[in-house]
Amino acid sequence: MKVSAIIDVDIVPEAHRRVRLCKHGSDRPLGFYIRDGTSVRVTERGVAKVQGIFISRLVDGGLAESTGLLGVNDEVLEVNGIYVQGKTLDQVTDMMVANAHNLIITVKPANQRNTLQRNTSGRTPMPALDADSESDGGTDNSR
Repeated sequence: MKVSAIIDVDIVPEAHRRVRLCKHGSDRPLGFYIRDGTSVRVTERGVAKVQGIFISRLVDGGLAESTGLLGVNDEVLEVNGIYVQGKTLDQVTDMMVANAHNLIITVKPANQRNTLQRNTSGRTPMPALDADSESDGGTDNSR
C-alpha cells in the first residue's frame, strides 16, 4: 500500500518538497504536530523575518515518520495547494484536518542537505535560508 509520494517534482522549487500523505482507510494517524514560528525570507526590501508554520514533532509509527520525507522544523508552505502564509495555526490545523485522507503539503525542509538533488541544468543551487529553529512561540497541534 502506497502511503506517500513526492509529487510535482519538476515544478516545485529545488529548495521545497511537495509530499502526499494518503490514509487509504488506515487507522494510522498522519503523525505530526505543527507550531508557529519565524522564518527568514528574501523580499523586495531585503531579508525579513516572517511568521510561519513548522512541523514541531513526528509521532512514532505515524504516516509522516514512515515516509522519511518530512522532518522536525520543516516549514509548511502550502496545504493542498493553498498557501499558509498569513494564516493562523488554528486555520492551518483546520485545513489539514479537512484534507486528512489525502493531504498534500509543500514544505521547505529544515535540513536542506536532505533535499533531492535535481541539478540537471548544470548550475549550482543556491543555499536556502533555514527556518529559525530557536523559536519557542507556538502551540503544538496534532495531525
